[in-house]
Order: sequence, then structure tokens, then C-alpha cells
Amino acid sequence: MGAWAGANIDPSQFDYNDHLTHAQAGDPNQANPQVYPIKALAEIDNTCRLAMGLVPTTKVPGLRTTPAPAHTGGGPALVIP
Repeated sequence: MGAWAGANIDPSQFDYNDHLTHAQAGDPNQANPQVYPIKALAEIDNTCRLAMGLVPTTKVPGLRTTPAPAHTGGGPALVIP
């Protein structure tokens, strides 16, 4: 699953780092004054990708692993693959 939100989204541009420089995109980190604030990517947001119902056997760009939550007792541990 992957989700995107923003204005004028172009699927051919989803790997923004291939199409914009850091200076063009901007940065939310004020400690980086050369590229602060966010510029061309100000209206873009996305979720990381999460595999559901399968275990990837190769590296998938943008895929997030979900660690099992810490078991604090009181029942069986919940494991999220």
C-alpha cells in the first residue's frame, strides 16, 4: 500500500530526488539554512509503503518494515509481519 496527497501530482515524478535538487525541493529543518524552508515539495505528503499479506524477498524502494511491538505481559505478544 502506498498513499500520496498533494496538488498537481504527476506519477512520473514520484521519485522526486531524481527530478529536483535539494535546493529546489527545500527542507523543513531550520538547522539547514541553505535549503530551508520547504519549497517545491511544500504540498506533497506520502506514506511509506507497507507490505500486507506477503513477506518481500527482494528490496522494495520505500518499503517500511513494521517491528513487533514490545511485549509487556498480560497475554500473548502481537506479531505484525
